[in-house]
Amino acid sequence: MYKDLNNSIKKFNPDKQELDLILSKFSSHVFSHRGDNLFGEKYEVWVYEYLKSWALQCDDVTSFVVKDKSEELKGSNQLCYDKNGQIVYIEQGVKKAEYDGLFIYKNKIVFVESSVSELRKYFRNLEDRLKIKRDLLVDYFKTEEVYVLVVTRPKKRSLVYRSLPYLVLYKLKNPDFDNIQISDRVFETIDNGSKLVDLNSISSFFSSSF
Repeated sequence: MYKDLNNSIKKFNPDKQELDLILSKFSSHVFSHRGDNLFGEKYEVWVYEYLKSWALQCDDVTSFVVKDKSEELKGSNQLCYDKNGQIVYIEQGVKKAEYDGLFIYKNKIVFVESSVSELRKYFRNLEDRLKIKRDLLVDYFKTEEVYVLVVTRPKKRSLVYRSLPYLVLYKLKNPDFDNIQISDRVFETIDNGSKLVDLNSISSFFSSSF
């Protein structure tokens, strides 16, 4: 699982059209943070759009959950969208977790955590949060086959993990965000694959599979 997923993403070499799509989708995002938080927000969006493009051409990915700003926050003790379109888990009306991405790979749930931090303390705290996020999904989907794909930048320092048997680590370069050029191309077919689903679809898939 670990080597397969890592190698699959590593082998993905976007062609001109796929790269234009990633850049176009990235450029259309409205960013709300500033300073270091802005860079982190940009990297999260870059990871999300990159993985979405990878998922569309990966035979082992059956579903990739899209973020949806048109959905309202609703329900309790379940996955849903917040007002910004982010994937969140709500428990008794309180947000317990947020997921940078969510997809099905070889019939296994994988959630995404992207990070640009280089602080050792941050990653030690992150490990505890990842466990909470995973436990919520294990209970929600009624399966132990839940993994986390942690995406970081190359050459990061102080990246220390405890023994997390469900963790897959991948390092993804980020472009020069300040100089990304907006593409004027139209992508009506490449971004409309049946793999792109909403949270209701992925929940239905797993409720009928287990």
